[in-house]
Amino acid sequence: MTRRMLMKTALIVGLLAVPGLALAGGNKALHGTWKATSMIQGKKETPVAKFGLEVHVTFHPSGKFSAVMKMGKNAKTETGTWSASSGMLHTVTHKKSGKSKKESLKYKLKGNTLLLFSPGGTMKFTRVKMHR
Repeated sequence: MTRRMLMKTALIVGLLAVPGLALAGGNKALHGTWKATSMIQGKKETPVAKFGLEVHVTFHPSGKFSAVMKMGKNAKTETGTWSASSGMLHTVTHKKSGKSKKESLKYKLKGNTLLLFSPGGTMKFTRVKMHR
């Protein structure tokens, strides 16, 4: 996977979206700060550090989220709102232009491991901090 494709997948996975289908901050089990640990494509799991990529996503109980993605000297921070229902994570990312970007991704949560599924692959996260 190229660095560009990896960054694009990380942005898709790390910056999700809320179409307003569920209550803000819906699934309490998602509350907290999550660090991306690996990308899974097919049966191959690759640590994101191998690509120089670092992704942290924080889901606040208030229904707000923030995501920070770093790759080398490049860094991007996004903020918005989130909700979760029926195994789907929904986000609205607020752009500086005033526009919003809505996205929804399937997710699976087991303990302190979060899997986010996108067309480009699955991003695996580990919880680094719980928020109540």
